[in-house]
Amino acid sequence: MPDTSDATPLMYCDWPYENTPEARVRDLGGWKMIESLMMPPVLAVAKTYVDANGLVIDWSDPGGTYSKLAVITQTPKKFDFPNPILSASVQYAGPFPP
Repeated sequence: MPDTSDATPLMYCDWPYENTPEARVRDLGGWKMIESLMMPPVLAVAKTYVDANGLVIDWSDPGGTYSKLAVITQTPKKFDFPNPILSASVQYAGPFPP
């Protein structure tokens, strides 16, 4: 489950979960790096799709493309990081059998 806040480590890194001010700065810095390096080409495609289909997205909101009804993750909750700001729409449903 992507968490674009500073509450959990970046999912692309092997950083440990730590609830310290230093770790939160590190985790937020990781997201800022992803936003500046990886997201521009992805957002260009997404914005073209959104415009072509008449959708309305608040691009200033990091979770603006997440469903307000339900975000379903296959990760079992016991394997996820503690996240005090996780949206109520997140539902843990996994693991799914192959």
